[in-house]
Amino acid sequence: MLTGPERERFQRLNPSGYVLLERNLEEPEQTRLLTDALREIDPGLDPIIAADPHALRSVLPESLTPAALAATGKPAPVADSGAFTGDLLRLLGINLMLAPRLDLGDAGAAPSEWRWHADPQRVIDHAGMWNRWLRKHKVRAAAAGFPA
Repeated sequence: MLTGPERERFQRLNPSGYVLLERNLEEPEQTRLLTDALREIDPGLDPIIAADPHALRSVLPESLTPAALAATGKPAPVADSGAFTGDLLRLLGINLMLAPRLDLGDAGAAPSEWRWHADPQRVIDHAGMWNRWLRKHKVRAAAAGFPA
């Protein structure tokens, strides 16, 4: 929930968007109250409310993280994860996901690292499919972690 000083500061600054980090998201109900409060600051504006993927650790099952999905080697779970994540974010009041990460990593890396695979083509395929299904569920995505 927003404190009085936070609400006043946001009204004065009138931002067009917000980025929610892990420290902002405690549980689903609290997250929805926060996103609703951010939207009420300027009722004439539909702000961008973005989430960092690490912020979703408390609400997104580990089995649906990119590393876990890449380990299956199958495209269907990736599409399912994009759809599920899109629905979840919409319910939380979030309309932009700061993912997928496009950096290359070991497919067996820790799921919290949000890495798809070491093979660049598989990264493109998986991240593209996940992003497509996220968009089909009315949530935008912003890729991050581009490989050097």
